[in-house]
Amino acid sequence: MRNPSSMALALLGLAFGCTEPDIRETENTTPIPNPDPSTNINPDPDPDPDPKPEPDPVPCSKDSEAIRGVDANMCTPGFELPAADGTMIRLADYEGQIVLLEFVTMWCGTCRQAAPEFQEYSVERADDPVEVITLIHEDVFGDTPTTDDIEAWTSQFTITHPVVSDVSGEAKKAWSRGGTIPTPMTYVVDQFGYIRFFAGGNGTIAEFDEAIEALLTE
Repeated sequence: MRNPSSMALALLGLAFGCTEPDIRETENTTPIPNPDPSTNINPDPDPDPDPKPEPDPVPCSKDSEAIRGVDANMCTPGFELPAADGTMIRLADYEGQIVLLEFVTMWCGTCRQAAPEFQEYSVERADDPVEVITLIHEDVFGDTPTTDDIEAWTSQFTITHPVVSDVSGEAKKAWSRGGTIPTPMTYVVDQFGYIRFFAGGNGTIAEFDEAIEALLTE
């Protein structure tokens, strides 16, 4: 039996609205400290490292599945044609360099006017990985040219960069646009053999140089 005095105290507590403390709330009155971020056992993972750079394109001459054609970002059809001395020149041999490739006919007045400009540009870029190549695809009569036509062209305009002649007419077929090659027609081919810029008719050295400079600084 409870002590009468204890019962009296309990009744007095009820009268004044007091209750016994909830032991569950007072069992642990010490605040739990926040964990130190530096000791977090599950730290956030490191951010993703910088993505690896994309590999360089495969040179056109080594990519049998590459799309070939005469439009931008296509692998060129290529060629293997003779120079004046009969040496065979392959466009693929210039991979690793930027090629400014001009198609000319010997009867084309615009081609003849531009010839000294292309020669001057080849000299200006002599110390850079840039090569100018002239491809003659028709003689003065509009027929298939010969290697003698190369000598006539180079001597008349004092050309020192490579000049080749489409003696079989194969390049004219491969590089045709709608069945013919506009005259003149000039391409900027990058270091991997891809066409990056082209212009026919009124294309200027300044335009070609801008495209080449962009490739040199990529």
